[in-house]
Amino acid sequence: MPFPNSLLHRSTWRFLGLSLATTIFSLGTWSLLDPLPPAALLGVASTLPESNIVLSKAMIFLGSRNLCIAASLFWLHYLGRMKEMGVVLCCATVIYVADVCVAVQGRGWDGVVAGLVGSALAATFVGWGLVQGQ
Repeated sequence: MPFPNSLLHRSTWRFLGLSLATTIFSLGTWSLLDPLPPAALLGVASTLPESNIVLSKAMIFLGSRNLCIAASLFWLHYLGRMKEMGVVLCCATVIYVADVCVAVQGRGWDGVVAGLVGSALAATFVGWGLVQGQ
């Protein structure tokens, strides 16, 4: 088996994929229920009460995007389609890169942005491991 799939057992890759789906679902739900704190983490802070309304609406798009990705991952996991889960995670790398770019513009390079980069790398790594599965 090629790298990185050979590092872990098939059931571990499945668990990691399901864990990522749960994390993405949680972040999406947080963005929908309380949009301003996740926006602040991305470095998009509002200074006026009117901009809070616009920012809340923008975060609804971000939250619903995450819920769609998570729902796809949960469904593929339920069907036992690990390779397809990996494809979704790898394709979502484009979204993770966009999130990092937004955060860097708003916050500069700090611990939160480093965490976003680490999360993106981890999700891509797990996605690639799932794609290579049997």
